[in-house]
Amino acid sequence: MSPAFGFLLRELRPFRNTLIVVFAIGGLLNLLMLVPTIYMLQIFDRVMVSQNIVTLAVISAIVLFMYIFLGVFQWLRSRILIAISIQFDQRLSQRVFQAVISAQVVGAPSVPQQVIADLTTLRQWITGEGAYSFLDAPWSLIFLIVMFLLHPILGMAAVFFMIVLAAYAWLTTKMTEESADLADKESNELNQLIYSRLRNAEVIEAHGMLTSFRRLWAQRHREFKVASASAEDVQSRMTVGGRELRTLINSLSLGIGAYLAIKGEITFGAMIAAALLMSRATSPVEAISLGWKAFLVSRKSLYRLVDVLMREAKTRPMRVSSGTLDGSIFLERVSVCVDSRTILKNISCEFSPGKTYLLLGDSGAGKTTLVKSLLGIMPNVDGKISFGGVPNGFFVSEVHGQQIGFIPQAVDLFEATIAENIARMGEINSEEVIRAAQRIDLHQFILGLPDGYDTLLGSRGVVLSGGQRQQVALARALYGNPKIVLMDEPDASLDVRGIHNLESTIANMRSEGITVILITHRLTNFDIADEVMFIERGSIVFQGSVSNYREWKSNQSINRTSPALAPLPGNRLDNDAASRA
Repeated sequence: MSPAFGFLLRELRPFRNTLIVVFAIGGLLNLLMLVPTIYMLQIFDRVMVSQNIVTLAVISAIVLFMYIFLGVFQWLRSRILIAISIQFDQRLSQRVFQAVISAQVVGAPSVPQQVIADLTTLRQWITGEGAYSFLDAPWSLIFLIVMFLLHPILGMAAVFFMIVLAAYAWLTTKMTEESADLADKESNELNQLIYSRLRNAEVIEAHGMLTSFRRLWAQRHREFKVASASAEDVQSRMTVGGRELRTLINSLSLGIGAYLAIKGEITFGAMIAAALLMSRATSPVEAISLGWKAFLVSRKSLYRLVDVLMREAKTRPMRVSSGTLDGSIFLERVSVCVDSRTILKNISCEFSPGKTYLLLGDSGAGKTTLVKSLLGIMPNVDGKISFGGVPNGFFVSEVHGQQIGFIPQAVDLFEATIAENIARMGEINSEEVIRAAQRIDLHQFILGLPDGYDTLLGSRGVVLSGGQRQQVALARALYGNPKIVLMDEPDASLDVRGIHNLESTIANMRSEGITVILITHRLTNFDIADEVMFIERGSIVFQGSVSNYREWKSNQSINRTSPALAPLPGNRLDNDAASRA
């Protein structure tokens, strides 16, 4: 059994008793489906012979009563399956949402809209005709038994026709699967192209790139139309062929029954009943073949869901219930590889509580990767990263995330009020929100907005400049008195006044005993830091005080042609970096 279907069975296990009831109702419904056949037999073999109106009335009344039961039980089965699908969605929806967020954080190749839509597709299949056909398939045995009781030839013909329909369904799958996959691939690539271009609409317009991208879109759109038309053509041909095959089977069933009736082996009533029974016996196979495409789509949705959930489960850290961070962080032989490329190489270092650290280095040296590794949002991290104050050395974002502040390189605010953004989209503590804004000298600016702290940001609200967004992000990072604050180039969009406020804020955090780790290329006042780390090609080649860093940097400028970097005595370097130096 594949992991996907094993996962599905585990998730449906709580509904086992209910599904047994649904299956039993399906058996009752299939028994009631014999009513039209029995009614036909009674009409031809009893009423037409006896010419008795009373018998006809009684039989018709019984049939009407049975049809009422049939409708009630069909409605009941539908309601039960809808309830199961809703509870199934409730069981998975939060896990899927969390898994999608985790996948986006670590850069996994999944499209959030697609994965969330997959859950909807799976839920809708459970309540659709596809699920009914699979539930009804085992009860086809009832109709086969009745066919054999009418005549063995009729039973064997039913088995043969079921095999033919199943083979045709398999052939249809093989014929359409490749073209359908190609059409889906082209559709996804076209949607991704449109989405990516819309995000960069300003650049496209400013650089006069619209014509080039319109040409690219037209080419991709043509490729999508060709693939889609090919898939639809194959599907149409197989659908028409299937329809003709089913018509042929119905005609042959009637012909076989007529032959047996002429030979005197069955009655004419049985001949008509045999045609109806043949249709009922093959209908589950026919329904499965007609709904096979929807089944394949649902199966792919299930595979994608399981893939995302299993990946998230593997990367999910051990849960701990308590632990207050003390501001210290320990790294032991930490390495990070992305796409077979080593970004960080065996880094071992310590960040002490209450100190301010500057992470310096050229672009691509690994500074951002190091910060993301500390936050637990970087995949493929080898080695050990632990936080002081956390039991067993495990950091859990749900428990300890409120004790950490983070400003990413690309600041993006949520479509919500300024207060909600600063409060990290949680319950708003007005005093803490105002205090965080005041700490970075943002309070008066917010009060000057149309609705103050209740000003809505986003597509339909106020649009802030890049520097203003970074200041709000800084206030968000300081909300709730964090023990650790990590900042990845928070000065990128700030003006001179904003940089001055940032330096003052860092100095205040330093005095308050907050551990600050700062990546920067623009700050010139290094004296706000206790230590400097210089990263080169994924390794820490210098760690020490600001004064020692200036001396080391000066030596590097003098010895540019030196084949190796010579660390100063007394600097804390991990063993691997020291040996390489």
